[in-house]
Amino acid sequence: SDEIDASIDFYTTSLGYSIKHTATTKLNTKIVVLENSVGQQLDLIEATGPIKAGLHGLRMNVKDIETAYKEIQHANCKILIDLVETATGKSFTFVDHSGVSITLIQHIKK
Repeated sequence: SDEIDASIDFYTTSLGYSIKHTATTKLNTKIVVLENSVGQQLDLIEATGPIKAGLHGLRMNVKDIETAYKEIQHANCKILIDLVETATGKSFTFVDHSGVSITLIQHIKK
């Protein structure tokens, strides 16, 4: 559907994931497994049957928070918590195109 396709496009274009595997279950649930360059995997699930499943929130580490912030702004995602310094580094929170709240964090060694 348009919603899962938009999510795939967002994660592959803006966050550097690639599609590792796709499947459709007997109950017509579409599952797309994405993976990034360091092996972190993310399952996008689109259930069209009576049971709705999905992703509601996610926290991910990034190496370059400033670049990630600019890419997310360029992707026209809604920023919920602007880029801030934390006790361990920097982070910001946004909502992707399918409504998932995502916090990106860059840990800075002291």
